Amino acid sequence: MDDKRFLISEVSKMVGVEPHVLRYWEEELELPIERNSQGKRCYSSRDVEKFQEIKFWKDKGMQLKAVKEILEDPEIAGERTGDRPEPEQA
Repeated sequence: MDDKRFLISEVSKMVGVEPHVLRYWEEELELPIERNSQGKRCYSSRDVEKFQEIKFWKDKGMQLKAVKEILEDPEIAGERTGDRPEPEQA
């Protein structure tokens, strides 16, 4: 598993938003972001992917409440990534 960690300044550049936006999304969406021993945010690759997903939906005009619902429903979230499960055959 990739255990590379990123600082908020690095993640903001990767996602294309200001650091305060990441902090706001973290708070509003109740995202469990790890902290280091100094209390600074340490983002994983998975966290970066999640923020990129959030930005995708925000760029489509979605409100954070709707984005939260999308992130909580793997079938909907998979529409963007192509990871949707195949429909069951009868």
